Formats: sequence, C-alpha cells, structure tokens
Amino acid sequence: RLMPHILFRTTTDNYLTFDEYLAKNSEHTDGKIIYVSDVNAQISYVELLEEQGIDVVINDAMIDGNFIGTVEDRSNGKYSFRRVDASFSENLLADKKNTIIDPTDNKDETEKVADLFRDFLDKQRVRIRVENFKSERVPAMLIFDEGTRRRKEMQHYRRYGVNAALFGNNMSDEHQLIVNSNNSVIKSLLKLSVAGKKEDVKLLVNQVYDLAYLQHGRLTSTMMKSFIERSSSIMERMGSQGSGLIV
Repeated sequence: RLMPHILFRTTTDNYLTFDEYLAKNSEHTDGKIIYVSDVNAQISYVELLEEQGIDVVINDAMIDGNFIGTVEDRSNGKYSFRRVDASFSENLLADKKNTIIDPTDNKDETEKVADLFRDFLDKQRVRIRVENFKSERVPAMLIFDEGTRRRKEMQHYRRYGVNAALFGNNMSDEHQLIVNSNNSVIKSLLKLSVAGKKEDVKLLVNQVYDLAYLQHGRLTSTMMKSFIERSSSIMERMGSQGSGLIV
C-alpha cells in the first residue's frame, strides 16, 4: 500500500515516486528506474544521462540493495531498477554518420578502433563495442550485468559484512567496454596506429579502460600499480614529444 507513495531523491534534487519517474523517463530508459550507488565515483555516467534529460535516482545506502530487490519482487515486475553502469541508453548516441571503408582492409574506423582495443587491451572477458556518443568528454564506459553484480555484492556482504560496491566490480565477470569514437583520445589511436606507434596505442588503450573502471570503485592493487606506472610513462612521453602522444 505504501509503495506508490515512496519518494526517491534524484541527482538533481527532485523527489519522485515510482510512477512519476516512469511517466517522465520510461520512454528513454526502457521502462527501468535508473539509479546511482555512488554519485562521486559514477558522476560521468550521471552527467551523460542528465544532459539527455534522464533522471537518476540516488540509492547509496547499504540497505538499498535489499530494498530494490524487495520492490521488484512485490511489484510483480512493474518496477525494475538498473544502475547507471548496468545499461546503456541509446539516447547518448549521436545520429548515425556515413562510414568510409578503407579499401586496403575493407574496414571502417569503428571496426579499426574495436580491433585496436581487442589487440592491445590486457584484460580478459571484455566485449568491445564502439559507438559515436553525443558527448566528446568520456572516452569509454564500462557496463556490467546488473543481476550478476547484485548476486556478487550480496555474497560478499554475507561473507564479510562489507558493502562490496565499495570495491568495484569483478573483472573475472564478462563485461562490456563501450568506446566513444567521438572522443579526441580515441580518434588519436588510429593516427598512432598508422604511424606505427604500437607502444603508445597500448598505453592509451589500457589507460582508457582503467579510467572507465575507476567509476565502478577501487582499482585492485595490481591495477593501481599498473595505472600509476602507465600514467607516469604517458606524462614522460608527452613531455619528451612536446605536443604529446597525439600525432
């Protein structure tokens, strides 16, 4: 009885009931209620959605995971939640543009960027998808399956009594990296590849992944060590080349 009257605060400080949220956003969220569990860590995702007029609900309390599951069960599927990093809104994409096929390999730029990430990314179980975002700011986004993540977080909490969301998603789970072809860093990868600068390409590809991963929680100690060393290497190359890595 109380469910229709529950109010959620959004990242823009509005308060909406379930039905008010869906009436306003359902067309752009596939009928899902989009939420954020850590506004500071996931701010890039939040801003991209806000720019398209999509509301994001704040569910950052430890109890919210159980609460969301209870609401979904008791509403018989009427209300369904997805965290900002568990779904990708097509509203974030720019209009399709004409592609130019390179006659030397019969591939367009999108396919070539995808190949670079598959060849140089030092991670397993990552599906690569390249899209043309409306925004130029974000080089890439990581998407983890909502159901798998929830189960892992619940298991972690039951075993250790700590909110697993604080420690990020498990890279051993299959996940998707959506690369923004409209970003200047991504555009530079093709130029570097053509120039034969494979080491620079590898540095940037893995840096893009880690920057996307940082929005999900803490890097592991191994990832943090690699991230710091790679960041130092990139800065050294930028300093020595004057104009930076981009050719």
